[in-house]
Amino acid sequence: MRKVGAGRRDVDHCVCGFVGIHFTATLDVDAPYKPTDEQQLSERAPTLSIYTARRRMHCQLLNVLEARRHMRVHWRIRRIVDVERGPYMYAQNSRFTISKARLVSMKMSPTPDTGRCFTFWYNMWHPNVGNLSLLMRMNNVTNILWTRSSPQGKEWKQGQVQLHSDDPHQLIFEAVLLYGGGGLIAIDNLVLNDTSCASDKYGGCNFESDSCGWQLNNWERTSTSRSLKPTSDHTTQSPTGEKKGSHGEKKEKEEYEKKGSGRFVLAKAPGGRMVSPQNWYDATQPMCFRFWYFLAGSSAENLKVTQVVNKDREVTLWNDAPYQDNSKQWRQASVNLPAYNKTPTIVFDATTSYAAGAIVAVDDISLGSALCPSPGSCSFEEDMCGWITKKMNSAQWYRHRGATALNTTGVKNDHTLGTDKGYYLLLDAADTASSASGSLQSEMLALGSSVCFSLYYCIKKNSGATLAVAFHDQTGSISDLPHTVQATAPSEWTRLSIERSDLPDVFSVVITGRTARGRSDVLIDDIDVRRGKCPGTAGTTITAGPVEGPLHRISSDQKRVNRKKELLAEEAITSLAT
Repeated sequence: MRKVGAGRRDVDHCVCGFVGIHFTATLDVDAPYKPTDEQQLSERAPTLSIYTARRRMHCQLLNVLEARRHMRVHWRIRRIVDVERGPYMYAQNSRFTISKARLVSMKMSPTPDTGRCFTFWYNMWHPNVGNLSLLMRMNNVTNILWTRSSPQGKEWKQGQVQLHSDDPHQLIFEAVLLYGGGGLIAIDNLVLNDTSCASDKYGGCNFESDSCGWQLNNWERTSTSRSLKPTSDHTTQSPTGEKKGSHGEKKEKEEYEKKGSGRFVLAKAPGGRMVSPQNWYDATQPMCFRFWYFLAGSSAENLKVTQVVNKDREVTLWNDAPYQDNSKQWRQASVNLPAYNKTPTIVFDATTSYAAGAIVAVDDISLGSALCPSPGSCSFEEDMCGWITKKMNSAQWYRHRGATALNTTGVKNDHTLGTDKGYYLLLDAADTASSASGSLQSEMLALGSSVCFSLYYCIKKNSGATLAVAFHDQTGSISDLPHTVQATAPSEWTRLSIERSDLPDVFSVVITGRTARGRSDVLIDDIDVRRGKCPGTAGTTITAGPVEGPLHRISSDQKRVNRKKELLAEEAITSLAT
């Protein structure tokens, strides 16, 4: 052990080749990460193995102090006596400006031909804590390998990055911490192995190490700098461009290159087929097949998922053609695979033009044992089901379980399971973003004009917090006045049901919540979207009412509105909040 200056005091510590300057903070996590037992750690970790689960730490490298005087916020070890809540590294910002903290490894040797697999656990609960990135420095050039922005939910999550380098290099954890949030960023259990990262044993593939046996016929596995590609892959969320520029304060002279390590697969013009490997999963049970895709360009760009029945027959399971989503961002899709006598052959069939900006890309294929929800529907137990948050400067929706930070509603159980182990979606009253409202948008839904939409929400009574639901056509225009509710009953899960018979054939749903700062969170769960009328109604729209109380009805004969009315509706939402 060696002492490293901590500004106000010295701290005896060992961080296994990573260096930081520290300060005091705490992390209160109701569901703490329980790390792997010591003997389960790989014996093939010749360069780095950081294990902070017990009261002692295992260090295979020397500490090398990288002093950066302009960095006023630093990483520190938090030591906890309780074995199950063992020590971890964290950074927190108590200043009134955006600050940066770096944890830097010693210089490591070039990777073997197989590469190195680096895994770690991280926690970014608070909605305004900032960003966490893993960087690689070689020859005074720093590349982004992996990045995440808060909020990431309450529990610890695992990160994994495949490393390839022909030169000596250093790894850097960089936390960019926002001011005034009060949250912290924590990392734990860092393990580096001289091997490629293992693919998902259930047939999944993130394309970081290889194509996992998928046959790429006129597809390419890439992270190139072509201007027509996505700005990042979905797995690591690291940028794929190569535009150089400054990063951080002016005093930092190091060159910074926005070049990520993330890989995805991209269809080449005029198109191609990506074919699944043989026996790639256990087909004796039904599965939910999930993937992320990126489309941009014109109507010529198309992606479909097919199943090869025999040499003369192929069945389409999913097709993007009805949606024509031109949002230029990664979208999630899913399709149910029934049980088969033998493992089916699944094909991603792409058509793409030679036009500038034409993109058809796929990433993060996975399989789950639970059946996929219908399009637009979600219990949030597994993931976001294709719902995305609009970031900007607004408050952020995120998956959460248990009580919230301020516990304004007093509710800690989700609606689906009725326990504090179940997940729901949260717009946090502790969010200090410049706007107290946050929007959530569904994928494009080709369900026709007659639809029943429902969800459960929870808002504190008379707090002023609101929830609004609007339907948008493919151009983004709102199809009618939003349906807006606020709580007039005690805090409980309350059903909101909306029936519409005048929607365009293809539409998306936008849910906008507005918290009452410090007074009420906004919680939603169990979204359900289906064709036709809502159960038990006859040409009516049901507005919000307590789950066990009477349902209030209003006429569904509402006129379509133009952009001017859309602005008036937004003003109405604002007035409700105030």
